[in-house]
Amino acid sequence: MLDCAEKRKRLREANNMTQAQVGKRVGVSKATISAYETASKIPSVAVLTRLACLFHVNIDDLVCVDAPKALDVSTLDDETMTLLAAIVKKL
Repeated sequence: MLDCAEKRKRLREANNMTQAQVGKRVGVSKATISAYETASKIPSVAVLTRLACLFHVNIDDLVCVDAPKALDVSTLDDETMTLLAAIVKKL
């Protein structure tokens, strides 16, 4: 399953647009679009609305409402699993 940042990037690429073009259309810089696509920044509601209009999708598609709230722990070693379990227990 794609993460939200990757979904945003693929939407842009599917529409044959550069980061600069998308940024200009939604009122942010190319660097900001890059940050959205690498998950180093999260778009504001206003920007999400403009992106949804630009790409003809629902905002839900841009924020991954359907994304599972799970963590794949299958590759963690025993020590890391123990530490993770201790952290979760404290929550």
